[in-house]
Amino acid sequence: LKKTKKQKNKKTINKKQKTKKQKNKKTINKKQKTKKQKSFIKSLNLINFKIINFVNSYQYETNLLFKVLLFFNNHIN
Repeated sequence: LKKTKKQKNKKTINKKQKTKKQKNKKTINKKQKTKKQKSFIKSLNLINFKIINFVNSYQYETNLLFKVLLFFNNHIN
């Protein structure tokens, strides 16, 4: 059985459409991934910022405590 020229053309057109759809789907998926990655990075940065703030405040408080202890130590002795 020989396929007509029309049938062959139809097949190739269908193939082309499929690949176009697949490509579009891939780019959409990529965009979604980058969106997710960006939001993840933002949340990580926020957490990092909070940790840094906490550490800085802790250092400040320990420094203050140390000064107070030194002050008392000097006055007692």
